[in-house]
Amino acid sequence: MKIATTGNQLFSVPNTEEGKEFLRLAGKFLNKNVYKRLRKRGRGKNRPTKTFINDISVANAEWFAVYGEESQKKINEYWMKQRLSEEARRSNVRKQIAKELLAIVPEIKELL
Repeated sequence: MKIATTGNQLFSVPNTEEGKEFLRLAGKFLNKNVYKRLRKRGRGKNRPTKTFINDISVANAEWFAVYGEESQKKINEYWMKQRLSEEARRSNVRKQIAKELLAIVPEIKELL
């Protein structure tokens, strides 16, 4: 069975004994610096009637979409990089403004 992954989905796993064993081992050897845990969501066509939830129960799922929940450390590193790049951009803008102001000082002195 060929199952494609989409979006932030790490991988798709069929709902078989082998797939369940894979999920168990993947969670055991998960890089905790990057991912806090794996989340599995039941997928397939065996959806019970009159259900309003997107996920299918483990018993009815044909396969699982597996997502990695990022660790707080990775999220903090991302925002720190964003903050540093924003501060660098602001610093460059300040330098450019100061440079332009210094360039027009002689013209202002001439007017006075």
